[in-house]
Amino acid sequence: MYSRTPLKWGIPLAAHILCYLALLPFAWILKTEGHVKVDFFISRLGFKKRAFINKMISFICMLLWAAMFIANCVMTWQGYWRHGYLSDQFGAPQFLMNLPVAITSFLLTCQFARRCGHYPVNLFRENLSL
Repeated sequence: MYSRTPLKWGIPLAAHILCYLALLPFAWILKTEGHVKVDFFISRLGFKKRAFINKMISFICMLLWAAMFIANCVMTWQGYWRHGYLSDQFGAPQFLMNLPVAITSFLLTCQFARRCGHYPVNLFRENLSL
């Protein structure tokens, strides 16, 4: 079926693979603190100010990712029940492209909620090691 027109299905397939491979590891990277931090200004602050700023940033990110989770759940659900397809070339259901975004936003919401509660403990341990 696809052997005579490889370019028609190659690009949508690459988009699906990229969506799954790029989005799903985000929460794991955040949990293991494997992301790049730019804390030049925050590191100059005192212990309590740093804990407060980090907790507020985590709380704001948690709210944003929770909103993203709700929006993507609605889009995934609607795409599933409407039987929407992304394109005629690939023929993939639309909800399969929205699903990794919903899963990732849920996992990131959980990670940021976890970080809200752990920042004072982490900063205390970091302060002891200095």
